[in-house]
Formats: sequence, C-alpha cells, structure tokens
Amino acid sequence: MLTLVSRVVFYTALAMVAWSAIWFWRKKTPIEPHHTPKTLIFEGPYRVSRNPIYLALVLLTFASALGHGSIFGIICTVILWIILDRRFAAKEEALSKMIIRAPSAGIILSIHGKVGEKVNTDRLLIEMSDLTNFKIRGKVDDDYAENLKTGTKVYVGLDNEKLVGVVGTVNPVIRDRKIEFDVNLQESSHNKLRPNRSVSLDIVRAERDSVIRIPTGPVIGKGNEHEVYVLGNGQPVKRVIVTGIRNSEFIEVKEGLEEGDRVVLSNISNEHELEELEVNE
Repeated sequence: MLTLVSRVVFYTALAMVAWSAIWFWRKKTPIEPHHTPKTLIFEGPYRVSRNPIYLALVLLTFASALGHGSIFGIICTVILWIILDRRFAAKEEALSKMIIRAPSAGIILSIHGKVGEKVNTDRLLIEMSDLTNFKIRGKVDDDYAENLKTGTKVYVGLDNEKLVGVVGTVNPVIRDRKIEFDVNLQESSHNKLRPNRSVSLDIVRAERDSVIRIPTGPVIGKGNEHEVYVLGNGQPVKRVIVTGIRNSEFIEVKEGLEEGDRVVLSNISNEHELEELEVNE
C-alpha cells in the first residue's frame, strides 16, 4: 500500500514539473532559478501554487521516503520544505504581490514614481487611458455654472446620432471663464467613439415630450412671444406664438400653432418682402 501511494505521489510530482516546464517554454522565460525571468507566469500550475516546482521537489522527496518507509526521510522532507519556503518561496510570493496589473487594455499616460522609490498605500502610480470605454471631457462658459451639476443629463452629438450621458466630475477651478467637466456615457464603447475626437454637447436644463416644435430661425429672437407668418391656402398669415424651452435646433411652441402648420422662419420686415415670398408646394 505504501509503495502504491509513493508511486502516485512520485508521478504526480513529475507531472507537476513537466506542466510547469511547458509553461516556461510557452512564455519563453528561463526555468533556472538563478536566471532573470522575462515574464511572470499566472497560468497552468501557477493558478494552484506560486511555487509548483518547489512543491514538486518536496513531493519527490516525500515519495522516496514513503517508498522506503523512512521516518528520517519524512523528517528531511519537512526540513526541505521549510528551507525552500524561507529561501525562495516567501520572497517570490512577496515579489508577485508587487506586480501591478492593468484592469483592461489601454495606453499609459504618465507614471508617478521612480525605480527604487518607496510608496504609500493608495498612492496614484500610473495613469492610463482605457480603450474599451470612453468618457468625454467638456467645457462650458462659467455663466452656465448653476446648470452644471453632477448627474445632469447630456446629449452628445456624434455624426447623425445622439448619445445619452450624464455629467460626472465638475472641476471647481475656472480657467479663462470656462468650467471643465466629464460626461459619462450610457454607450461608453460606441463604435464611432475615438480618442481626441470633438463632439457637440447639449446640457439638458429641461425636457418635454409630445409638444409642438419648430426649427430655430431668424424670426425667433429673444423672449417668449414672436410674430411669425403661417402659410394658409398658399398665403402667409401673421400670427403671434408663445414659445417655451429651446435648444440649438428646435424651439417649443406653447400657443399659436397647430400640428401641421407651415411657418415662415426667415425674417420678413415689410410688405414688399411678403409679396415676393414664393411658396413651393
């Protein structure tokens, strides 16, 4: 029985050495302990133990002692494990904890620190750009500071599409009468997003659905009441309309228009221009 157990332990140890050697070969890094490694291995047997070869050596010694029924050999196995752990394994385990692994693919923007420098816990060491998710950095005049709050809805113009996002971090420092802020997108990995690409931003102060709206034009100035010409039976008729919220493209009409009305958006300053108005059906 002891011989069978010792054989199982022996061949398990050999398999562990062979498994480790395969990963050293795949990673093209030297297996000899006194050579400088070219890369760290986290796959294969190194998922189970940070020191599978040292563990295999201990198992080989244990298998030999078990096969010969030697108590002295088993004691030597324990001593060997203590020596290997203190001489090599503990140092390699501590070294593996010093490896910094990026959470995703990206580009390193800056490194804060020097080789050999001692750093404190939670200190920022590396800044990098995440290429799988984007956020937008915007600027707005400080006149709109009251409307710029974390969580405010933002529409991002991207070619002919509009992406939805919210204001994230707002920089409290004003530079050249501009406030800088970040926009976190719902579709942060949209296929049209690119680093350093310029986009248009619409900060939403108010939003309404199912309203009458018309495109903005020269006839719509400041204030909420405007005189416009509405085409009725091919002839322009003057009306007063009351407007509501607006953006750079459209303005809400609260009163004075009905759905389907055709509105002249260009300025008409006198009756002569009104007579020259050409209506294309």
